[in-house]
Amino acid sequence: MRVYRVTGAAGFVCALLLVINSARRAGFLPETALTHAIAPFAALTGLLAITGIYLHIRGTAGSLGLVG
Repeated sequence: MRVYRVTGAAGFVCALLLVINSARRAGFLPETALTHAIAPFAALTGLLAITGIYLHIRGTAGSLGLVG
């Protein structure tokens, strides 16, 4: 059950960082060194979330899901 909690947390953090990045690009947040530094972490946490989601459905996805 621990993997699912980490997956959920990674998905939530990914969404939060994507909102921050979008707000920075739209001009709602100032462009500082911190807002530029956290931009790559959205993709990293997104990869963790997708991996966890795959681990959750790998039994029903089968070999075709692994290839996909």
